[in-house]
Amino acid sequence: MNQSFYYDVMAPYYDTLVPRDVKGVCDSLEEILKRHNQKKEILDLGCGTGRFTMALAKRGYRIQGLDVSDEMLKVAKANAKKRNLKINFIRTDIRNFKLKRKANVIWARGSLGDLLKLSDFKRALKNIKNNLSKNGIFIFDVRDYLYYLKLVKDGPLQGTRVFKRGNRVLTFRTLQHLNKKTKVAEIKTEVMVKSPKDIIRFRVDHGLKHYTKNELEKLLSAAGLKILEIMPGYERAKENKPRILIVAQRTND
Repeated sequence: MNQSFYYDVMAPYYDTLVPRDVKGVCDSLEEILKRHNQKKEILDLGCGTGRFTMALAKRGYRIQGLDVSDEMLKVAKANAKKRNLKINFIRTDIRNFKLKRKANVIWARGSLGDLLKLSDFKRALKNIKNNLSKNGIFIFDVRDYLYYLKLVKDGPLQGTRVFKRGNRVLTFRTLQHLNKKTKVAEIKTEVMVKSPKDIIRFRVDHGLKHYTKNELEKLLSAAGLKILEIMPGYERAKENKPRILIVAQRTND
């Protein structure tokens, strides 16, 4: 599966297909940052269309967004411009980005689940650790494998969503199959965009990797990151389905 291709193709429709409780997530994030006495400065890793990046910028955070998808970043830059927000959006890869100045806080909202190979996940963790300042913290969330296993016990998940946006009707049909060997949800998405002038149809595949708490504890320890908190998602968010939300700190080395 080509993860970057999925996000490039879906960029114009992504915020419609994947609605988020931006306020709830940001409220939860701010509470975490206050508990750990962090300044209002964040690196948004895997920022996508910049929904959270912009929301945090409006709250007074000094923030920059990184993502691997050119098309998602185009949407993010256009949205920031419309809102008169000056945000530095950078195209780079989670596995090998290098900051000019190390970050006090790195946040990855769901983006690590796009790394389908365990070797890539390990590379990303080590790289994130290397880009953190001394005692810097890394906040991230992934899908909870044990919770997802219950959802698919009766077979693959299917769903259809229909949205009206102006004179367009957008229909999304998804089919999710869990590969238990790799813990990857293999997702097929069919899209139809109907307007008065024409109809656009296409299908695109992508995957999302799931983890257990025990797996993450071992992976973080091996990468030189000490777990400070583990939570079942962003507690202030209405959309809060069980995830594994972790706050980790760079260990002194």
